[in-house]
Amino acid sequence: MEYNVFMGRSFSKNSLGSIILSVLLAVGKIVADAQHPYRFIEQLGIAEGEFTFRKNHIYQAVHRLREQEYVRSRQVKRGSLIITPTAKGKQMAKHIYLMKMRLPKLDKWDGIWRVIIFDVPKDKDRNRLAFSDHLKRLGMRFLQKSVWVYPYECKKEIVQMRDYYDLSSHVAYMEARHIEGDGILRQYFKI
Repeated sequence: MEYNVFMGRSFSKNSLGSIILSVLLAVGKIVADAQHPYRFIEQLGIAEGEFTFRKNHIYQAVHRLREQEYVRSRQVKRGSLIITPTAKGKQMAKHIYLMKMRLPKLDKWDGIWRVIIFDVPKDKDRNRLAFSDHLKRLGMRFLQKSVWVYPYECKKEIVQMRDYYDLSSHVAYMEARHIEGDGILRQYFKI
């Protein structure tokens, strides 16, 4: 699969639609009670007062997600819906998750550099560019062509990213105790 840089209509990171998709990715399905829409908000894990949604916002969000083929819904009994993600919805939820992703920043550095290296074939050039841009947005430091560095543990995040961009066999994560001339890196990361 080639990564599509233009995923279609974008979601804001905290829109009700993106929250619904993110929860669906984690749990697989949601049973929504139309008679008590605020229970639905509780199911999504939204703290009281964190967002203010009116009843019709919930219906509009689910309707839009259904129209865009991100979710399927079916009525099971009067006023209750089962909402499940489609393959397209799961892909969008992963996209939203990655756009929200942040790398950890600890108070104390353990002295180990996390190095990400990759060699991507030409036919996956768009994936490589998107992956590199994402590393930069996350705050990693470019060391040299296809080599990025970060001072804190981030293997889980890198594995998720390389899988998403379909680069699993082209990206390697390693840890190094010493990088020659790392003074510039220490200065950049303020460690």
